[in-house]
Amino acid sequence: MVRVRGKNVKVETQPNISVNVTVTNVNEEQQTAAITAVETVVTFTTLMNSVLVYNDGPNDIYYSNATGVDTTNFKIPALSAATLDAKKTLLYFICAAGQTATVYCYGVY
Repeated sequence: MVRVRGKNVKVETQPNISVNVTVTNVNEEQQTAAITAVETVVTFTTLMNSVLVYNDGPNDIYYSNATGVDTTNFKIPALSAATLDAKKTLLYFICAAGQTATVYCYGVY
């Protein structure tokens, strides 16, 4: 269980396949991106209050609040999740050289 905007969020995962998130009574948006060694920007259409980020792997990803993300920024290991409780429309990700990962971003507003 993860808490998003004061509500319990049930996260069901199947390794390296998908993430299913169930939340009621909130507005939501979901984005998926393939992360490489080149900065990737995940863009939401509206300002999110909180974002659940799931890294489906196979490698670690790195997150920054601003452009210029690199491998010294916040690390989200493969097959792990992080909750970003901040007003966001843009999320910046990168992998180490020669690595890739798939990231699922579930935002609520």
